[in-house]
Amino acid sequence: RPFFNENLPGTFAQLVASPGLATGSVAINSDTTLGGADINLRRYLTNTPCFRLDGFAGFRYISLGDTLTIQEQFARTGDSDTSIGVPTALAGVVTDSFRTENHFYGGQVGLAGEVRRGRWFAEGRASVALGSVDQQVSINGGQVIQFADGVRSFEGGLLALPGSNIGTFTQSRFAVAPEATLKLGYHLTPNLRLAVGYNFLYLSSVVRPGDQIDTGLDVTRIPNFPLPGNPTRLPGANPAPTLRTTDFFATGVLFSLQY
Repeated sequence: RPFFNENLPGTFAQLVASPGLATGSVAINSDTTLGGADINLRRYLTNTPCFRLDGFAGFRYISLGDTLTIQEQFARTGDSDTSIGVPTALAGVVTDSFRTENHFYGGQVGLAGEVRRGRWFAEGRASVALGSVDQQVSINGGQVIQFADGVRSFEGGLLALPGSNIGTFTQSRFAVAPEATLKLGYHLTPNLRLAVGYNFLYLSSVVRPGDQIDTGLDVTRIPNFPLPGNPTRLPGANPAPTLRTTDFFATGVLFSLQY
């Protein structure tokens, strides 16, 4: 697992598996949850016998949550060279966890219109919301190591280290959230209609877990890590909580049945 050794400095790595030394694996799991709601006052603007256009204004909420977990497992082979690594470490699990949450609150305005031709209709909606995003980054890490004399747990993994970036960090940012929806539908009866459509949502400022990983490490903070040259601990936080932001968009196909 490569990283940048801030103590040397230079490129470095943590060994997971190697022939004649250890067997191991690294599993990476990523999960994303997106949700939201809005409430609006909608008002008629204009119409024709086959067309209607409304305007609306209201409040918009969007929630985006991500979890990124990196779990490393290793087991020393029986004929391994004990001069490499921690001689008494037989097996272990190293975990780094990065969790981000974004909660957008804002006012929005938009237009919604519909065109009808016989039983067919096309419906469109476009809006833009302006507001604030409350952003939170939670970083955690740990090790469970089986030594020759028993099993012990440690705070800190590899990319999430104590006294450095482990913890919860928050900030608020201004953001813009436009959204557009287009649907094509058919009236099955005068009171029942079916539609299929496309939706696009954009949010200009969010925190995502991959952007919070700082690969510049103070190796003295890594639990159970061999320290060649006996380096001294650095005064700063390495790795550091970055709170880097990026933009986000989601697209999707939607189906609706309306009575």
